[in-house]
Amino acid sequence: MPARTSRTRARRHRSYAMVMALLTTVSATAMIAVMIERQMTQRLSAARQIDAYQRHHSAKGFQEIIDSWIRSLSGQSLASLVTDGDVVLTLDLGDGIIASVAFADAQGSVLASPSGLSGQDYADARAMKAFLPRGVRDPGLPPLTREVGPLAVSMRSAPPEVLEAAFSAIAGTSGAREFAQRLLTIRSEGPIQQSDLAKVGIALSLPGEIRARLNDVLVPEPSLWFVTVEIRGGLADSIIAREGGHIVVPRRTGRSRGQAIWEKSSSFLTWRKLPIQ
Repeated sequence: MPARTSRTRARRHRSYAMVMALLTTVSATAMIAVMIERQMTQRLSAARQIDAYQRHHSAKGFQEIIDSWIRSLSGQSLASLVTDGDVVLTLDLGDGIIASVAFADAQGSVLASPSGLSGQDYADARAMKAFLPRGVRDPGLPPLTREVGPLAVSMRSAPPEVLEAAFSAIAGTSGAREFAQRLLTIRSEGPIQQSDLAKVGIALSLPGEIRARLNDVLVPEPSLWFVTVEIRGGLADSIIAREGGHIVVPRRTGRSRGQAIWEKSSSFLTWRKLPIQ
């Protein structure tokens, strides 16, 4: 009987030892897992910081080059030189990497939020937005609103709905469609001018005050553009990255010795990664 008791105690002791060893192993494994997870988190955080740093300086580099190129135009109208979407500048980044820069008129829509405006500009922005058609819009069509830029709408790219909304906000809805169609006809025949707006206003018998106010909300060419930088490389010369943003190109205020006087350097309002198409 004592021998059986001793064997039972021995088995219990071994079982207890195995349980303790197992718990120790599990605890150690959990600690190692936590340490590995912390290291991975730290590495991912460091990688994100490095990526953000590289993207920040890459964006600044592109922006400075683009601004310098705009300055080199010596006062020429950007709208007269640029066809939306066409490459206007190619940069050799080395190691077979090429960056192509394209511009597009980004001012053909109504400012969505007038929060940065005041007085008459604030009222006009709200009114133009109120006269835009509501409902879901085909994503393949030009947008009707934008988040940044000045109040005025570019007649160079504005769709009919935006031209009608601009007219309705200033002169009422009567005649808005005819006004838009006349501008679109002029635009289809060549570059539209500010004087064309006056001609249409006179043809529609608009009062001088209304014609003057239309000049405040409709301009013949944009100061707001969207710049797209497309980066290609590799044996297949495939697209490896796309990025871009909105830029405000300063207006010319006069001429001196045959060259335009620029108000200031161009300024980027937005910049982001773009999807690879």
